[in-house]
Parts: sequence; structure tokens; C-alpha cells
Amino acid sequence: MSPALAVSVLPASVAGLALGGLGALYALVTSIRVSRARGGPSRRTLLRRKLPRHALDGLPTVEQMRAELTLAVTEPVLPEDAVFPTRPERAVGQALSGVLARCAKPDPEALDEVSVRELYLFRQVLTAEPGEAGRLAQLFRRPELVLDVRQEIEAIAATREVFDRKHDAYLATQALWQQQMRGAEPGSLPAALRALSAPDPDLWHYVVGQGDLTDPDQRAAITWCLQEESCDRATVALYFYRVARDGVLDRALRQRDMETIRLVEAVIRRWNDRCRRRQEIALPAARGEAALSEALTRVAEATGRKRVADPHGAFLGFDGRPARPREFWNLTTGRLTAAPRLTDFVDLPVPAEAGPLAAPRRDD
Repeated sequence: MSPALAVSVLPASVAGLALGGLGALYALVTSIRVSRARGGPSRRTLLRRKLPRHALDGLPTVEQMRAELTLAVTEPVLPEDAVFPTRPERAVGQALSGVLARCAKPDPEALDEVSVRELYLFRQVLTAEPGEAGRLAQLFRRPELVLDVRQEIEAIAATREVFDRKHDAYLATQALWQQQMRGAEPGSLPAALRALSAPDPDLWHYVVGQGDLTDPDQRAAITWCLQEESCDRATVALYFYRVARDGVLDRALRQRDMETIRLVEAVIRRWNDRCRRRQEIALPAARGEAALSEALTRVAEATGRKRVADPHGAFLGFDGRPARPREFWNLTTGRLTAAPRLTDFVDLPVPAEAGPLAAPRRDD
């Protein structure tokens, strides 16, 4: 069956899901078959005909299950749903609605007790912890399809989680901008970074890549960024590149700046211990590995300290997304030079200025 024909035979709600990232739901709902119990009416079923003994023990009452399902399928549409990535709660509700549509039922109130239990168990597979979800999936006629739907829900949740982190960074920056407009400024770049209520790894990347390593405030800000758990591995690698390119260790030796030497060594140790796990930002491969290695040897010889191992793989480059612009920060003063724009933080399917969620315009 062609994709177009497949969608044409689906109820509208299910077709929307199939096109919107829940393609496994189409396979699931079309697998529902009519089952006729001996002497009883025919009905559509998701579960296996013969279930293990006590498989359904511990379920809530039918009234409780029906109420929970009703809440799930009537998940409210929020203003941002037209623009932001799908919320996992809404995706679960749409998946349940797809099954209801296949069974020609308008809502959970129209289901009999057996169907309520089936739909409730389907919802549990989509929302339970992995081990429990796997166990419950075995109760279904097509466990692999049920788990496929769960996997797609998980992908939707992961996409939304990343989006929410970036959106939180935008809101934190916007709040700092509004505070600045009221005349209440942090006073320095390190203080401004600490004042953000949510982490902004792209800002950490900008500070580490563009900050003046000879300026006390900016150097302190770079140090702070490198110590943040949200600091991207590409950002740390960028720091190593700058240390090698700018001769940071040799300058520190000449100035007897042991603080800088200890910082570089500490960052390398954390890198080699793989304390940094987040890696989203792209960084091209760069020269500098040999220069940094030679500088570390000179530090060990000049100070009598144990030589720190080279940072493994730091100059090989990283795949990922481009770092987002943060040029609206003045690193010298620690002030924002313009209001942040939502599109500087997240990708939106429509222009941010299209509706009530529009970000403040930046003054030209």
C-alpha cells in the first residue's frame, strides 16, 4: 500500500499521527482484529486471547482507569503547541485517540470494561518504566508494534526535552535583559553568568572561544564555564585549542602563573576521566595537539610537577549542530547589548514573530 493510500484509509486523527512521527501507530491500529467470544458479541481487541494467570491483577478500578484515559485523550491544546515540538503527554493522548478511532469509539466513556482495561494497558506501555513496559507489552497480540509506538513517543519526549532546555536558557537570558533594563546589573561577566537561572551551553562556548584569556574578569568567566556540568565537550576542546594556539602555558611559566597552569591541568584531567558526557556542538578538527603536548612537557620540566597526560582526542573534531550565536553579549562589560531572540536559542517551524509567543525584537 502506498503511503498516500495508507493515510487515506486512516481516521483523520491517526493520519495526522502517522505523518507527524508516530508511524508505528498506523501498523498497530491496522493490526486490531475483530474477535468473537463464544456465545458473545464480536469486538476489536489489542490483547492476546489467552493471557497469563494474574496478568491483570493490581489494575485500578474500571472507573479510575476510564477517568485517567479520559484525561489523557483530552490533554489540552496549549498556545505553544502550534509552534513548539510535540509534548509527550499530547502524543500519548493522540495515540490513544488513534486506537479509539480504529475501534469506532468517540471517547473512553463509550468503551466496555474489557476495552477500558486494554486501552489502559496500552497507555501503561507508553508511559511506564522500560522494564515494566516490556513486561506489559507481552500481553498484546503485537508486542513489537506496541513497543514501536513507545519508542516513537520516547523520541518525541527526547526532542521536547532538548527544546525545553534551550527554551529555558532563552527565558533566563530574557529575564536578565529585563533586569538590566531596570538598572539592576550583575556588574561583571562572571556575575552575569552566575545570575542566569538556567544553563546556556552555547553561551559557555562563546565565552570560552571569544573571551580574553589575559583579562581577569573574562578569564574567571572562562574558568567558570569550563567547570559547569552543562559545558559541552566541544567547548572544552575549543579551550585546549586556544591554550595551544595562544601559548597560554608558556606565558604562564614566564609569569609564574601557577593558577593558570593548575587550571589547564585540572581541565585535562577531567577530560581524560570523561567527566564531560554532553556533546551537541560541532567543532572541526584542528592542529595544536603537538604544540600542547610540548608545552605540557615544558611545564613539567620547569616546575618539577608530574606531567599531565595529553587530552585524548581533543583535536579530532566533533560532529553536531553549529553553536548558536551569542554576539549580543559584551564580554568586556558582562552586559547584554540587545534583547535575546527566541530563534537564537531554538529552531521553530514558523517565524517566532507569527504569534503571541513572539520574542522581543532586537533593536538594530
